[in-house]
Amino acid sequence: MQRRHLLSLATLPLLANAAPAKTTVRTRVDTPLGAFIIEVNPAVAPVTVANYLAYVDAHQLDKAWVYRLVSLANQPQSPHKIEVVQWGLNLPDEAPPLRPAIAHETTKQTGLRHPDGTGSMA
Repeated sequence: MQRRHLLSLATLPLLANAAPAKTTVRTRVDTPLGAFIIEVNPAVAPVTVANYLAYVDAHQLDKAWVYRLVSLANQPQSPHKIEVVQWGLNLPDEAPPLRPAIAHETTKQTGLRHPDGTGSMA
């Protein structure tokens, strides 16, 4: 079994329903099929944003890859339909974590919701 450090992205931008502010930070993700922008707001989810930006600054996501696509078409038997793109690093179980675990920032704490285009970090 493989342990995955992953970002679950339903396209973009991260924390999409946070009000645009001068404090937002944008990062560009380049893929063989094109690029997309992830926009984060440290004023809304400071722990998660700091963790994501630490991965970016350390170039720890440079080798990340998409490993799961879930659409309405490929889950016909599931009673709970989702549409997500999951990407991240595929590390062996014995590999030490790249970064320490962070506290979970709930939607109750942040006021965020998950409309189309929202990203989450797990």
